[in-house]
Amino acid sequence: MPMRAMGTLGAAAVLLAAVAAGAQPAPPPTGGPGGPGRGMLQRMERALNLTGDQQAAVQKLLDQQKPQMDALHQQMQDNRQKLEAALSADSPDPATVGTLTIEQRKLMQQGKTLHDQLAQSLRALLTPDQQTKFDALQSLGGPGGWGGRGHWGDGPPPAPQQ
Repeated sequence: MPMRAMGTLGAAAVLLAAVAAGAQPAPPPTGGPGGPGRGMLQRMERALNLTGDQQAAVQKLLDQQKPQMDALHQQMQDNRQKLEAALSADSPDPATVGTLTIEQRKLMQQGKTLHDQLAQSLRALLTPDQQTKFDALQSLGGPGGWGGRGHWGDGPPPAPQQ
């Protein structure tokens, strides 16, 4: 490959990585006042009129997933810092920037998978009427990313399992 083409390719990789790094959404909050996922639980309580038993089951699911999500969020933050450092170099190495960008994409996909699994588990706790409302909120992305679409990827929500 001619040097000029390699330089253009390298510049394109750096630009793509810079755009990708700047466009990285913040991970959804899993903690805060009231424990892990409390904001999500409160939104679900209001939107779906959850029973006490459902609230407890939702909180249990959120608590179970929290360690995985926290670890993934830390990996994403660490990778994002490495990417920013690589891009801040006087002569950013396109291979390093590309590798870190690809790693960030993989971490985002892992997060999307975790979110989709949680959504399916949550949906299983709901009555048919609540499931209909939940599905509608999922398709909108939900406030604060509780549907997962705004944080972990695009496209329609996962198909409901019967």
